[in-house]
Amino acid sequence: MWSPDVRSSNITGPSLTPGARFTARVNVTGAGPLLAFDVTLNYNITVGPNVLQALCLSSTTGCTDPQPADPLTGGLFDPANPPAGCTIVQVKSEIDIPAGQIRYSASVSQGCTVSGTGTLFSIVFKVTGTGATSIDIAQATNQGKPATTIVEGVGIPPAATSVPYQPVSAYFWNVAGTPPVPAFDYKPPNPLQGDQVQFNATKSFDPENPLAPNNGIQIEPIVYDTNNNQVYDSGEPVIVGATPAVGTPLGSPQPYDCGRFCPMFNKPDPHVAFNDTNGNHIWDPGETIAYDSSLDHKFDSGDFVITGATVPANAILSGDPLLTFVDTHANNFWDNGYLWLWGDGSTIVSTGNVTSHVFQSSPTVSSSGLFSVKLVVFDSDTSLPNRLVQVVRVGPNIVFDVSVFLELSKPILNVGEKLGVTVTLSNRGNQHIDVAHMNVSYDLNTLTSIDQLRGISLITYGAHEQFNYTIDTSSLSPRTYTVTAQAVIVNATTQEIIPNFSSDNVRSQSFLLQGSQAPGISLPILIAAGVGALIAVWAVVYVIRSRRPAET
Repeated sequence: MWSPDVRSSNITGPSLTPGARFTARVNVTGAGPLLAFDVTLNYNITVGPNVLQALCLSSTTGCTDPQPADPLTGGLFDPANPPAGCTIVQVKSEIDIPAGQIRYSASVSQGCTVSGTGTLFSIVFKVTGTGATSIDIAQATNQGKPATTIVEGVGIPPAATSVPYQPVSAYFWNVAGTPPVPAFDYKPPNPLQGDQVQFNATKSFDPENPLAPNNGIQIEPIVYDTNNNQVYDSGEPVIVGATPAVGTPLGSPQPYDCGRFCPMFNKPDPHVAFNDTNGNHIWDPGETIAYDSSLDHKFDSGDFVITGATVPANAILSGDPLLTFVDTHANNFWDNGYLWLWGDGSTIVSTGNVTSHVFQSSPTVSSSGLFSVKLVVFDSDTSLPNRLVQVVRVGPNIVFDVSVFLELSKPILNVGEKLGVTVTLSNRGNQHIDVAHMNVSYDLNTLTSIDQLRGISLITYGAHEQFNYTIDTSSLSPRTYTVTAQAVIVNATTQEIIPNFSSDNVRSQSFLLQGSQAPGISLPILIAAGVGALIAVWAVVYVIRSRRPAET
């Protein structure tokens, strides 16, 4: 990101007052010949009010302040200036879908390429307020997939190859002061799906006040609103943070315009709770105030002490409607100067200089992939925000899963007909299966083995191996029989069974045998006759096995 108006990625200056406009360009430098690009920008630093507004596209319904030109105009993928004999195809052109997000994508057709150095597209922004924000190149979607892709054309004819890139985003501010410096690390360094990842931002600081409490990062004040009028009055307890000016609204404002009565309807943040040690159901000075991240009314994972003594694990947390806050950062909830936007499908925004998170594709389903984690911190002297974005790679769980598919040639047959049995083993996990064992049986004389196999290998995901059997039913009594196939994965070194991820390693199918048993053979008599009779049965009921090689 780069602005030709200030010739920098740091977009600041005395002329950038509300109403001013500037251009931001997305440039690429040092790539090979390009076939296509797909770039997503996020231009709101937090969930609060934005100080910038991208001009809309003239093609958008209701657009009254459009971009002065097609954002691709003058760039490498300008539709009006394509390579000779080729055309530019505009794939995506989206502004504020959703709000605060821009996505542009284009490609070259007919086997042409364009230079790997130049402008991809340009966006004109209007300044709508004072403060700070960022224009960030999004590296991952909220579903863990890449959000920005640069595609080179390699060879003749050019073959599409996605190339790595180093994003350089932009930062805008039009107020006095020096932005704070956000910093964080996390562990484990290589998390897996479902892991509780710990994040630590205690090294963040305000360079103008590095020795101030909390390293100069601004905590929103928590106030006890004694008379419950939703504004700060002189003498009311300020429990943490700077003392607000008399008359400052308290709590989270309503999302609708209620005129001069709005402060009457402000709400406290229910995450701000206290440990009611004396059991009187109201907060008293000296009682610990904690952040109840999951709103489960107990002090557990993800919660932290805001002020006061340490709270035992699982201690009860209570709410008090008079325990409220000043929404200094205009995000409609209390924060201690640290905001975490996880870049996943959880829709959660967290606070705390130390916190934890399980990455999710939805509010209830954990996920793996790439996630753009954004930390926003606010300095204590000017409330100026700054952000740091890091991509956290979450690996898939280690999944051992051998799946069994069982198929019979027919569900109903007559005595004397042959029954075909097909068993397919598949690797449905994400690990190599070096050794698997399989038993195939049916319920003759309680349990009769059709086959026992040892040492089956299914190395890659999706690899499968098929086994075919034929059962002669001439000596079987008419009734319903059940065929069962079961497989297990074993450790190649210790021979211990590795738990299967799901129950799909066992399958059963039944068949109905009709008609009469072959003359001269009576199954009950053979069973009663002992070993010799059993040998006679096996001489008539035989199994033929054939095996197809493993496929990947």
